[in-house]
Amino acid sequence: MTNAQKKQAIGIAVILLVLVAALVGVKLYNKNAEESKQQEEETAKIYVTSAEAQDITAFSWMQEGQTLTMTKEGDSWNSKEHPEYVIDTDKVETLLENIAPLEANQTVEDPEADDVYGFDLPTNEISYIVGEETVTLTLGMENEITGGYYLKSSVDGTVYLVDGSLVSAFNIDASELEAEEASETSETSDVTDGAVSSEMADTSTVSQTDVE
Repeated sequence: MTNAQKKQAIGIAVILLVLVAALVGVKLYNKNAEESKQQEEETAKIYVTSAEAQDITAFSWMQEGQTLTMTKEGDSWNSKEHPEYVIDTDKVETLLENIAPLEANQTVEDPEADDVYGFDLPTNEISYIVGEETVTLTLGMENEITGGYYLKSSVDGTVYLVDGSLVSAFNIDASELEAEEASETSETSDVTDGAVSSEMADTSTVSQTDVE
C-alpha cells in the first residue's frame, strides 16, 4: 500500500469515527431530552393519593345508600356484608388502581363551602386503610364544563377535580367482585334448588291426590 493510500485509509477511518461519535452524541442528547421531558411531565402531575394498591388492607365505598367494605386477610379479600362471596383478588386490585395512586386533573384554589361542590350530598365516599392511616375521599358533584367531579381528601382538606371514570369505577356492587367460577356455581345452585323445590311440590301434590 502506498503512502497516499495509507493517508486515504486513515482519513476515511477518522471520518467514520467522527460520524460514529456524532451519532452516539445525538442518541445521548435525544435520550436526555426524553428523560427531561418525562421528568417535567411527572413533576406537573397532581396526586391526590400516593398509596400503592398492594399496601391497602381494607377499603369501603357507597352503593345505593349502603356502605360496602372489603377487608384483606393474607392474599385474599373478603366482603364484610357478604362473607359468603368468594372475592376475585384481580378484580379488587384493578378497582384499587383507580385510587392508589390517584391523579387529579386540577387543584381547586381557595375552595368555598362544602355544599358548593356537593360534598354535603356526596356522589360517593371512598375510604381505604394503609398501615394505621385511614384516608377518605369524598366525591361531590359533577363539573358540567369539564365533565370531572369534585373530590375532597381527608388528609388535608384539599379540593380537587378528578376524572369521571373514578365515579364509574366505584359504581359497583360487591357481587361484581366475585370470582367468576364462584358466581356461576352460586347461580347453578340457585337454579338447582329451585328445581328441587318444584319437584318436591309436585310430589307432595301427587301424594295428596293418591291419598284422597
